[in-house]
Order: sequence, then structure tokens, then C-alpha cells
Amino acid sequence: MEFPEKLKTLRKDADLTQQELADKLYISRSLYAKYESGIAIPSKDTLQKIALLFNVDVNDLVSFKETTFMVVEEHNTREKLKNITLISSIVICALFIVFYFIPVFQIYSYKYPAPAGQQPERIMTLMSSFSLLNSKGIPLGNITLGFCVVEAIISILCLTIFSKRKIVARYIAYTIFALVMFLIIITIAFSCGYSF
Repeated sequence: MEFPEKLKTLRKDADLTQQELADKLYISRSLYAKYESGIAIPSKDTLQKIALLFNVDVNDLVSFKETTFMVVEEHNTREKLKNITLISSIVICALFIVFYFIPVFQIYSYKYPAPAGQQPERIMTLMSSFSLLNSKGIPLGNITLGFCVVEAIISILCLTIFSKRKIVARYIAYTIFALVMFLIIITIAFSCGYSF
């Protein structure tokens, strides 16, 4: 007997509806219904909750073939999430690289002397980009740009290589991405500070 049939039998023997059992497992009824129909397979945690609820061993619920399939499915899901993270980092870095050169900040100057009792007239002199920091003697913009380029390259490599080095490269990519996010925030803050 396969897992969906075993689960259905256990539920009926306990005189529970799908909704009642779903509530006990803290999942939706529709997701539980997918377990009984074989459309979806529960996670390891949910499987353990089911085993505890019905006082059976997890190995009695699923066959070796089903266990193997669940492990493969869980691995594939983790891989998809890791790839989504890498793709997101590439997109964020690419957006920063593009916007680095686009003038998005308004630079103002003040016209002096001002009439008595009035504020000096503010005049927009130019539109500037993140590269403004470099002209102010702060290399933060270039540093951030450099890290964005490195992060994008490493993330692309992580998505394309399939060797044992992929795990190391992925952790490097995650670390650099955390640094990139910090640098982007600091760069934006500094750029806004020099824009007015």
C-alpha cells in the first residue's frame, strides 16, 4: 500500500475528516487533500507529525521508493531556491551597474547674496549619478560598482558550473551579495547626502 492510501486509511480509522486532520497538522485542507490524492508529498516535518499523531513509525508510512523520491524532491526544491537567490543577486547587481551611470540625483546651488530676511535662491545646477561620490574624493561608488561586477560574475558561474567547487563558489557569492547590499545602501545614503 502506497503512502496516500495508508494516510487515508489512518484518517478514516481515527474517524477524522480531512479538515480536522489538516487542522491538527497546521496545514490547509487543500494541501492535505493533495497528500491523499498523491499529487503532493509532505515535508519531513509534516511526515513526522503524521507519524506522531497516529502513533506509527515514519518507515511504516512510506516505502523506500517514496522516501528516495521525497529526498530527491526536497533536494530539487532547495536547489531551485538557491538558484532564485543567485538570479536575484544578478538582477540587483545589474540594476545598480546600470543606474550607476544614469543621472538620478539633482544637484543644487544657492544664489548669493540673498535679499534681507529671505533664504538664498536655490538653483539646480546639474543631474548626477552615483559616480558623484568619486568626484568628492570618496571611492565608495567605484568600490560598490566593482563588488557588483564580481558578484554578478560569480553568481553566473554558480548557475553554470556543476563541479564540486560550486558549493564553495555559492557561499562566496552569498557573502559578497550581503556585502554588496550593505554597500549599495551606504552608497545611496552618501549620494543623497551630496545631492542637496
